[in-house]
Amino acid sequence: MLESWKNHGFRSCGLCAKGRLVSARRSPPIGAIVPVLPPGAETIVAGGRVYYYAAGIFYAPHPNGFQVVLAPLGVTVSSLPLDAARVTLNGRFYFQARGVYYLPVMQDGVTVYVTTQPPT
Repeated sequence: MLESWKNHGFRSCGLCAKGRLVSARRSPPIGAIVPVLPPGAETIVAGGRVYYYAAGIFYAPHPNGFQVVLAPLGVTVSSLPLDAARVTLNGRFYFQARGVYYLPVMQDGVTVYVTTQPPT
């Protein structure tokens, strides 16, 4: 399954000029269809629909695999994208990545993150 994910075109590895192995990831755009989910994708049910979440990208089942979709609001995920930045708005802090805002909350003694409307 991992090989299929690597070969679909949204993950690549190479060597930098100094000879160190580096990994570059570009996110598939909204609407893109991928044949398999990335390893470790979380299953999320919201509003009667099934979504999958991995590294800040949300997916929905599609006849040809999985379609990249906008983040559903109010869903809880266990981790943030690696590029999430902490932002403080109206005295409250959030994390933001790729246009999605995540509100950290405690759930059973563990910090999780709820997708939310952009704060105004």
